[in-house]
Amino acid sequence: MKKITLSSFVIILISSLILTLGACTSKDNNKLELNTPHSGMILDTNEINISGKLTNKTVDYFFYQIDDGHSYIGDGKIVPEGDGGFDVNIETRTPSNAYVTINFYLDEDNNGVFEPETDTEQLLGSVEIIFNESAIVR
Repeated sequence: MKKITLSSFVIILISSLILTLGACTSKDNNKLELNTPHSGMILDTNEINISGKLTNKTVDYFFYQIDDGHSYIGDGKIVPEGDGGFDVNIETRTPSNAYVTINFYLDEDNNGVFEPETDTEQLLGSVEIIFNESAIVR
């Protein structure tokens, strides 16, 4: 019978741990597919339609945060249907910049509340949109 050396045992233990951790991080399977808004879309109003699908859905909701480069002008939670589809209309605060980014995040601590300090760790995707000058307050 062969003896297992300490270094062989440690290698086997670490390999098992890596495989176990990889299986537990199912959040990485989620993929966001946006229909609207699309990149470069020009908006005349503070209302934004966000629609698309969360494929390989392993979560019940995700968050969005809207940044105009000077401040955050909106955030919230999107709850997809059973097939992962979603279609929501949101209203933002008035932007102070025409170029805006909408970032989408998973809930890092799974508490259902968007907390920028922790929940911006897992970016699902982002899209850049443009507000028409008439919708901006400088």
